[in-house]
Amino acid sequence: MRAFTLALLLTLWLALAAYPGPGAVTVLFVGAHPDDDSGVSATLSTWIEQGRARAAVITLSRGEGGGNALSREQGQALGRLREDEERRALGMLGVEKVLYLDRLDWGYTTSESATALRWDAEETLGRLVHLVRELRPGLILTMNPYPSGHGHHQFAARMASEAYFAAADPTRFPGQHPAWAPGRLAYALCYGQEGFQPDFVLTPDQATAERELQALRLYRSQGWDALPASGPRFVLGPESFSVAHSRSPGWTDLLEGLHHPLDLELSATARAAHPSTTTEAIFPTVLVAGQPGELSLSRPEAILQVPPDWRVERRGEGWWVLPDRAGEQIVQARLGGSVWRWRVRVRAPLDMELGPTPAVADYRQWAARLGLDPVLAEPEAAVTQARPARVRFELINRTGRPASMRVAPGCPSPAIRFDPPRTLSAPPGVSPVEVRLVASELGEFRLEGGGRLQVVPFLTVPRVEQPWAVDARLEEVAGWKPELLTRFWEGAPSLIQGRFWLGWDPDWLYLAAEVQDDTVVGQIDSADPAGHWRTDALELTLDPSGASLSTLTTFKLGVIARTRQGQPIAFRDADAEPGPVPGLKLATCVTAEGYRLEAAIPRSEIGPLASEFGLNVLLYDADDARAATGANANLSRVGWSAWPEVMGNPRLWGRARLEGSTATGPNAGGHPVEGEPCSAF
Repeated sequence: MRAFTLALLLTLWLALAAYPGPGAVTVLFVGAHPDDDSGVSATLSTWIEQGRARAAVITLSRGEGGGNALSREQGQALGRLREDEERRALGMLGVEKVLYLDRLDWGYTTSESATALRWDAEETLGRLVHLVRELRPGLILTMNPYPSGHGHHQFAARMASEAYFAAADPTRFPGQHPAWAPGRLAYALCYGQEGFQPDFVLTPDQATAERELQALRLYRSQGWDALPASGPRFVLGPESFSVAHSRSPGWTDLLEGLHHPLDLELSATARAAHPSTTTEAIFPTVLVAGQPGELSLSRPEAILQVPPDWRVERRGEGWWVLPDRAGEQIVQARLGGSVWRWRVRVRAPLDMELGPTPAVADYRQWAARLGLDPVLAEPEAAVTQARPARVRFELINRTGRPASMRVAPGCPSPAIRFDPPRTLSAPPGVSPVEVRLVASELGEFRLEGGGRLQVVPFLTVPRVEQPWAVDARLEEVAGWKPELLTRFWEGAPSLIQGRFWLGWDPDWLYLAAEVQDDTVVGQIDSADPAGHWRTDALELTLDPSGASLSTLTTFKLGVIARTRQGQPIAFRDADAEPGPVPGLKLATCVTAEGYRLEAAIPRSEIGPLASEFGLNVLLYDADDARAATGANANLSRVGWSAWPEVMGNPRLWGRARLEGSTATGPNAGGHPVEGEPCSAF
C-alpha cells in the first residue's frame, strides 16, 4: 500500500510539473533593447485580449547606447527613460511583467560574437535561465539568430534559444528554481527572414492594430511618436513567426498543446522513434542523400501525407519517402491525433557552393549543438576589385562513396573571370577547395549554382612629403584624383554625394573630403558625439589587420561637421577604443553646397597596418533641419564600399595599401581576428 501511495504521489507530482502554476506566464518574449518587442506586440495583445495568454518580456539592456529623439539624456539616464517607455507601452498591451538583464547597451555591430564578449554570454544565459524557470512560460518568442542585422538581436535570439533547452536541464545552473521545459520556441521574422519560412502569421484586427499603434507611439525617445495617431491596420502589418523547436505536436497555432501531459509523452515517443532526424528537432531540415533522396520514418503505423508525385515504400520497420525532384517540400505524419511536420530539402547528390563566412559557420555549429534546424541562407563572399582572389568553395558529396566532381563555379557576368574548370575527386561529405578569380567591376554578382560575390573597391594611399595644413581648404589634394562617395547603401535614395582623398606619412594618416548636401543638419549635441550615424556626418572606418570578424578590432571615426553648438566634433564609436582620439587634428567648413573637412589622425592611435587593410568612407544624410536634439534624423546613406549593414561589417569594407610601405600589421597573413571586450563609452 505504501509503495502504491508513493507511486501515486510521484505520478501526481510529475503531472503537476507539466503545468506552469498560478504565477507563471504563457508567453515570454526575449529582446535586446526596449522597443524590440514592437515585432511581436500585436500578437501578444491579441492573445491577451482573447484571454488565451499571460505575457512577460525580458529585455537584455535598457538601450543606454542608443539615440534620444526626445531630450538630452544619455547613458544611464537614457536607459531609465527607455525603460519607463517600455513599461508603459507593454502595460497598455496587457503584458504583466517586464524584466531586464542589466547588460550595458553599446554601439551598433553586426557581430554576435562581439556582443557575446561584451555581454558575457555564460552569465547572461544563467540570468535568463533563472527567469525562465521562475516564469515557467509555455512559449518563448525571440528574434532571429541568423548572422545578419544587429548583433545584439542575434545574441538575444541565441540566448533565448539556449535558455529554452538549458532551463529544462537540471544539471545546468543548479541551485536555481526547479528545471522547467517550455513547450515551444519561435522566432519573430520581422527582424529578418534569412531563409526561415513562416509557420504562423497573425494579422491584427482593427481594434488590436489601433491599440498596438498607441502603445508603440509611447517609445518617443526612439521616434515612434512619428507614427500616425490612428490609421488602418496595414500601417503596421501582420506578424510572422517560424517555429524553431516544439516539445508538443501541432503548430498551426503557436499556443496549441503547450502543457498537455499526453502531448508531452507523445512528443518524447515520437522523437525517439525518428532517429534519422536532428536530435530533438521537431521540424528539421533533412539534407536528403542520393537522387532521389530518402527520408526514413520509423513509425509504420503513422499515416503519412506527402506531395502527390512522391513515392512511399515500406522497408522493414520503417517507411521511406522517395521524392522525384529537387526542391523543398513538407512531409506530414499523423501519430494518434497529432500532426508532425518535416521540411524536406532535396539536394543533388554532388554539389558545389560557396564556403560559409566565419559568422555563418559559427551559427551552423551553434544550431547543430542545440539540435536546431540551421537555416541555409544564400552563401556569399567578398572579393576586391581588380585584385586576384582565392575564394573558398565546398564540394559536397552526398552519395556516400567517392565521386568525381567538376569544379566550375558559373557566373553569367564577364566581369568575373574564374580559373579554367577542373575535375577533382570528392570523398563523401564536404571538401573545401579554393578557386582563383578576378573581378573587374564593383557590385554584386550571383553564381549560377547559388551564392553571390560582393566586389569591394581598392585604393592605394599615396605617401606625402609635407605635413598637411588641416584647414578644410583642400589645397593639398588639388589635382589629385578623388575617390567617389556616391553608391547608395541604406535608407531612401537622395541627392547627397561626395568625394575623398587619403594620404600618409610615418606619423599621420590624412583625410580630406568634400560633400555636396543641400541641407546640412546639426541637431546632435556636442556632448553626444557618438551619434554621428543619426545626423549629417562622415565616417572613416579602418580594419588594420584586414581580417577582423567584428568592429571590436577596428578603428571607426565619425565626424560631424556642425553640432547644435556650431562646432565640429569627431569620435570613435563601436570599435576597439570608443571615445575621442588623442592628438587628432580636425577642421570643417560648412558651405552653401555642403561641407568640407580635413583631418590628420595620429598613426599611433590606429596601430600597425597590414600590407592590405580594410578601409571605408561613409556619408550619412539628414535633411530635417528641425529634427529634435538626439533624434535619428538620418534618411539616406551612401559610401565608397556600399552594402547593407556595412557600417558594422568589416568583411564588406574596401581594401587599401600604403604606397611605398612594406610595413605589415599583426595579421598580414589574413587569419580572422577576434575582438576583445572594450570599455563602455
